[in-house]
Amino acid sequence: MEILTIDILRFRTNQGTANLVVEMKKEIKELIGEA
Repeated sequence: MEILTIDILRFRTNQGTANLVVEMKKEIKELIGEA
């Protein structure tokens, strides 16, 4: 799951959607916190 999320982050970054990247990073931190 984590690897897929990282791939999504890279895809979003490539599109230049910085706001989505920030939101995704927050979600990742929550997932890591739960893990």
